[in-house]
Amino acid sequence: MATDQRQRRGRVLRALGLAVLLLVVLATIGAMGLQLSRSSSRVEDLLGSVRPWLWAAQLGCTAVLWLRWKRIVEWLLRTRRISAPASGPLLRARHRLMAAVLLVQLMVGMGLPFSLFDAPTGR
Repeated sequence: MATDQRQRRGRVLRALGLAVLLLVVLATIGAMGLQLSRSSSRVEDLLGSVRPWLWAAQLGCTAVLWLRWKRIVEWLLRTRRISAPASGPLLRARHRLMAAVLLVQLMVGMGLPFSLFDAPTGR
């Protein structure tokens, strides 16, 4: 009984520690955002020049995930994160899931097809 309470207390303390860490990270990001707002034109220029590379990296990660799907599902099964009956439907749904992820990336992340109607910026 005492061991269960210690384990529970340990899990609660870890969760609280992660929550505090998350708050510190979010506060740091907010402070950086306030500092960067003073030099927003430089940040916009930097993001504009890096954006195509970030999109390429995002699509590359999606391609790797798509190609390695079977290994990922096998790893999830081996580490008991999913049950054996769940692996079959996950393997069969590979192309549907990845097509949905790709569609969301293209529409939300890259703004397609709406970004095609923007005026060219010369970059």
